[in-house]
Amino acid sequence: MRRFDEEEVKAVIEVLRREPLCLSGYYKNPSGGPSNQAFEEALAAYHGLRYAVTCSNGTSALHIALLACGVKRGDEVIVPPLTFYATASAVLMVGAKPVFADVDPKTYNISPESVNERLTSKTRAVIPVHLLGMPVDMDRLIEVLPKNREVVIIEDDAQGIGAKYKGQLTGTVGKASILSFQETKTLTTSEGGAVLTDDKKVAEKARFLRNHGAAYGLQPYLTYNYRMTELQAALGLVQLRKLDNFIRMQVENAKELFKVLPKEVHPPFIPDYAEPTLYIVGCTVEEGFPREKFVEALTRKGVNRLLPGATVGFGYTKTIMELPLLRKFKRPCPVAEDLVKKFIWFDCHRFRTLKEFKEQELKIISETFKEMGYNVPS
Repeated sequence: MRRFDEEEVKAVIEVLRREPLCLSGYYKNPSGGPSNQAFEEALAAYHGLRYAVTCSNGTSALHIALLACGVKRGDEVIVPPLTFYATASAVLMVGAKPVFADVDPKTYNISPESVNERLTSKTRAVIPVHLLGMPVDMDRLIEVLPKNREVVIIEDDAQGIGAKYKGQLTGTVGKASILSFQETKTLTTSEGGAVLTDDKKVAEKARFLRNHGAAYGLQPYLTYNYRMTELQAALGLVQLRKLDNFIRMQVENAKELFKVLPKEVHPPFIPDYAEPTLYIVGCTVEEGFPREKFVEALTRKGVNRLLPGATVGFGYTKTIMELPLLRKFKRPCPVAEDLVKKFIWFDCHRFRTLKEFKEQELKIISETFKEMGYNVPS
């Protein structure tokens, strides 16, 4: 996790100096306290959208977005099998059915062609995930959707904040999108999330849904307490001002990593339409490359100390279709099922400046490739 600096600590102290009720702010105002409102305005402005609604985490944001966009029991929602569990579990939470579409072998993102194959008369929404900060081909996705009825696009931008698709920020194409500010994300409030939209009705409903479904004492919707605290929002405001710098650091580090990859380890493919954040550098290896031996060596040398065994690891080791609650929804997704056998994900670069990364982790990674007999370009 990226450490909070003095500016962020000062922002939290400022919140603590206010009256105690402002630690939440919802007791006095169903729209939240001043930090929450300011963070929402800043998030919306950053994305060029009209509305942002903060909430407790990315999972709650998905739940809220689905309900706010009208997804209900009996509907079908198309999702990728390479993603975090919440992308599909939120679909179950609204009583809908997750339908798995395969992924593109180069970007690892949901395949529009596979989406087209999985569309039915019950399809109500599609959730494209901008995996590892790599934008989905949104134009192609829109092309395959029905023209005679609305199939809502809800972008899962939990990993993609700040990425650009054809010059446009991810999270701004669909009817709604969601963000996550969990501790490993590029912008973190330790936990937290948000729903983004240009649709006034979606935003208004989302505000009720994150606050027990309440509107000034009335309970028009059944939902939970999904509120963000003032402390989290204060941190988010400061982090948002630094977001572009964080992304620049990630991209610079990733480019340095690309320079030491042997030909047996393939860096992520970057389409012409994409300006990814390279939040995590998702590589694939050729058959025969000893993934386990490589990761074990890095762990022994301390590269994985921030998150043992995982900062350089195998990413998703199985598709979420294999998880107990989702097995009955499993569909043929051969590309995704093959990719999980080839992944090596480099997650350590996000936590370091370029100088620190080059002098420490990158040096060890390069040396380990050489020790294992692989030719390193530089």
